[in-house]
Parts: sequence; structure tokens; C-alpha cells
Amino acid sequence: MLADVQNRASTQAPLHSYVLESLPVALPHGSINNDQDFDKITRDFVNRLSSLDASDFAKTATWRDSMALTGTFRTFFSGYSIITAWKKLCHDQHVRDFASTGGSARVIRTPGGASWVTVDFTFLAEREPARTCVGSLYLVPDSENGWKIWMLTTVIDQLSGHPNVDRYSPRRDEVNGNQNVPQHHLNSEKMSTDFDAVIIGAGQAGLAVAGRLKALGVSYLVVDQMEEIGDNWSTRYRSTRLHTPREFAHLPFERTFQASEYQEYLDKNDLARGFREWVKKLLILTQNIWLSTRIISGQWFQDSNVYQVDLSVNGRPVSISSSHVVLATGGYGPQIFYPQYEDREKFIGTVIHTQGYKDAMDWKGKKGIVIGTANTAHDVAQDMFTAGLSSVTMVQRGQTYVLPVQHFKAFSDFTYNSHIPTDKADRMSYSNPWSISRLYLQDFLHNLAAKEPQRFDDLANSGFKVERHGDLTYQLTVRRGGHYIDVGTSEKISEGLIKVKSDSLPVKYTETGLLFADGSHISADVIVFATGFSGNLRDTVEELFGPEVATRGGIFWGLDEEGELKGAFKPLGRL
Repeated sequence: MLADVQNRASTQAPLHSYVLESLPVALPHGSINNDQDFDKITRDFVNRLSSLDASDFAKTATWRDSMALTGTFRTFFSGYSIITAWKKLCHDQHVRDFASTGGSARVIRTPGGASWVTVDFTFLAEREPARTCVGSLYLVPDSENGWKIWMLTTVIDQLSGHPNVDRYSPRRDEVNGNQNVPQHHLNSEKMSTDFDAVIIGAGQAGLAVAGRLKALGVSYLVVDQMEEIGDNWSTRYRSTRLHTPREFAHLPFERTFQASEYQEYLDKNDLARGFREWVKKLLILTQNIWLSTRIISGQWFQDSNVYQVDLSVNGRPVSISSSHVVLATGGYGPQIFYPQYEDREKFIGTVIHTQGYKDAMDWKGKKGIVIGTANTAHDVAQDMFTAGLSSVTMVQRGQTYVLPVQHFKAFSDFTYNSHIPTDKADRMSYSNPWSISRLYLQDFLHNLAAKEPQRFDDLANSGFKVERHGDLTYQLTVRRGGHYIDVGTSEKISEGLIKVKSDSLPVKYTETGLLFADGSHISADVIVFATGFSGNLRDTVEELFGPEVATRGGIFWGLDEEGELKGAFKPLGRL
């Protein structure tokens, strides 16, 4: 959409190992007096959005566009870069009718002393495809010139003349069971093999995309190798439970997990049940989801602009065609990661990766070692302790960010709660630049951590290398995990009930355990590797569509020079 602006802004700091640390952003710490007419202040700025200039922006200003004007996710920095892109895009996309949202002006104050005034607004972009958009202005006081724009966000809301993807009501013929509803399941003689979109994966992301496409009236098919909806959760280890609150887990439209029916921290069976009920409610199970289905191969035909995907459905070969393919298979590669230690054949006990782990019930009285200290490793160590193993030791390979679950819930409750609709909460949380969200998150979480030093001191005194003021944004966008949201296991470690080995790494197996580089030895009957997976989505693409397609698809995950996620939640181009 914007050829010359597609080149990344030259005002940004050079890219290094973690780009968010180098971007020119900061939380504003000016004083805001409550005795002001914020409705008028913000309304005046919204009314001037079509005629802004660089002087309207603060020194560390940012603008993030989410599909509204750029057609992708872009973040611009500094007044000059922002106004250059803003004017061109508003002109090219035929933007008009900026209007502030009544009653939305408010002051935000953080625990660390940052503050700003924000207001929501709407506008139209009339260039095809015409669309309604929403946005937010974040204003800060300026000692010389009144108020400045510190942050601007714009988000596509709805394609004009099309249904809203955040709202869905079954058609009357669906509710009444009319047989004229298109049938795509294999038991139907009218089975279609031609779709607008094929979604590979029927987990959280795959089902969410399916729901959005159904709301839009787009022809789609979801395929997954599991036997039942929700098996991506129900087949995991027995104690699997979300470490984030229930309000974080909803699928589109109404709340999937009602507070009257589901606990605050959903376990694997809650999630599987909620997914199945959601699918049943949307009437899409037999029509648009093929289970027990494996992808054999796929290819793109340039002349006809379609993908052909060859499937095995319950052992039966089927070929389908589609204009679009959505990969909802998770961000990790399919290969489990095992650190390699010498003399594996000497160990007479059990060695297992968490991919195949179910529970520790059969290990009562035995000695257990867990390699790793992230979320799953802590779950396994807790299982071992609960099951009555005679000793449990976690082997820590590096410093681990520990985030108390109460701290994260205190932060998330501001947006994800029973009062704010999920679609609005998502917009509030994910429309901001990652670079700003990172600072806001750290401001809040670090303040809480500083109030509980003993909690972290006790962990450190037990030998656990704890990072108490960590960077959750880094863990999620770059490392893809490696942290622990503490739901109780840290206390067991602090009390010495679960031991930690953090001063040396294993080098070889012995008959009765592991030998470490410092010469020490830990006895074990069972060793569980909670060491994650290798590779990423590119490996899945290559497996399905071949190396040429995978190369053209680009890098998946990590951050680009604007602090935007690579290859996620946006078109990758024709593969």
C-alpha cells in the first residue's frame, strides 16, 4: 500500500540482539492535573487528525497501525516519520470522518509514576476494500505547547458491507436444521473439496479463525490429526492447567468459559470441554471440521491461483483446493529437544521427554530429576513431589524469570475481566506497539516484585537462579518461553522440598543417575527432560509444502527492526 514508507524508518536505532531495548520509546512521566476538561482536550486533537504536523508529536512518539491503513502491522517512530507516513496513507486510503468516542477520555497512571490521557476514536477508509477503523490517541502535557501526541494506534474494525467478525448469530436455516446448508463432511454425498480457506490445526488459533470466517460467510475447512476437538489439551499430562486467568482463554464471540461453570485457572479438561461446546454451539463440527486427518503434501499452482492439499482422512486419500491456507499448528517445530549426555546406555532408570509424560503416580518412593526450570518443568517437579517421590531435583541450565501468578492476574484484570467484552480487551491489549507494552508491563510487574523481596530471596538462597525483574515481553516474543508463572512450586523449592542443581550441568549418565561437570553426582530412578522443542513454523511449512515454499514464507517469530513479530498473524504472501 505504501511503497516508500515500506522502507523502515531511518530514525530508528540499529537492530541488535533484542530490538525493543534499542527503540526510541519511553513512558511519559509528566504531571497531569485532574482539574482539566479532558473531553475537550482530546476531542480537539481528534478533530485535527486530518491536519496534523510533526510538531503535534512528543519526542518519543510512536504510531502503530494494525491492518487499518498499511494492510499489515507497522510501527513508526518520531514525529517526522509518523507524519510522513500518516499523511500519505490517509491520502492514499481516502480516510475521512474522524470522530471521538463519547465518554472514552480518561487518565491512565501507572504504579511507576507514568501518566497520560487517552481517548478512542473512529474513522473510515474508503479505498477498496472500504472499511471502518478505530483508534486511540495518547496525549501528554508539554510545558511549552500544551499537549502532544505520545502514542497513536489505528486498527481495522470491519469491512464495509460485510458482517462483523466479532459478532455471530446462526442463520435461521442452520438453527432449524435445513439440509440446504452446504455440507463438507465425508459422509455427505454433496461433499465439497473446494474452499476459500483451509485451516491446518483445530486448536485455539484454528478454531478462532474458523469462527471469524464463519461470521463473514467465507467457505472454509479445518483439518486436524486429532480424533476429537479439544484433544490438543485433553491428551496432555494429567496436571496440565493454564497459569493465566480464565478470561484470557475465550474463543471468539460470547465468553467460552463462563465464571458460573468454570474455575479461574482452567485445567486441560476444562479447555477441551469448552472447545467442544463452542464448536457445537456454532454448528460447524460436521460441516467444516475434518478430524483424524493428516496432511500428505501441498503445492501452489500459480496459473490457477489455488493451493492443492492432499489429505489422508481416516486413511482415505482426499485432495482439496483452496485460495488460502492458514497454518494454525503452533509456533514450535515438531522435533523434541534433548540435551545429549554421554553414556545414555548405562543408565538403568527411566528417561522421558515431557512430550510423552502423563503423570508421576507410578514413581512413588523413587528419585526424580527434572531437566529444565520453565513452566512445564515446575509442573512435573510438583507432580513428583505430590506423588511421593523420595527426592525431586530440578536441574537449572540458566537464570529463570519467575513471575508470581498473583502479579500477572493483577495486571491482566485491568483489561481481561467480566465487565469488558473480550474483543475490546484484545484490542486494548494488542493494538499498542510491543515496545510500549513492554515498558508498561515492566512498570507494573517490577513494582509488585519490589514489594516482595523475601519471596525471591528465599528462592535464591535455595540455589535457584531467579530473575525477579524479568522481561515477559522478551520471553514471549523472542525466547518463546523459558519463564515460570509461579502457581506454588517456588514455595516448595524455597522450603527445600524440591531441590535445585544450578551450579553445574550434566555431562554423562551413570548407572544410577547423572554426573555433572563439577564432579558431583545426583542419583535418580527417573529423569524427565522439560527442554522444549526445536525448530519453528518454517519446519512445518517445509514438511507440508517443501523447502522452496518454506524459504519464501520467511522467518517465523522473533522481532523485526520495528519491534513487530515476524511471520505471525498476517499474510506471508503467495507461498
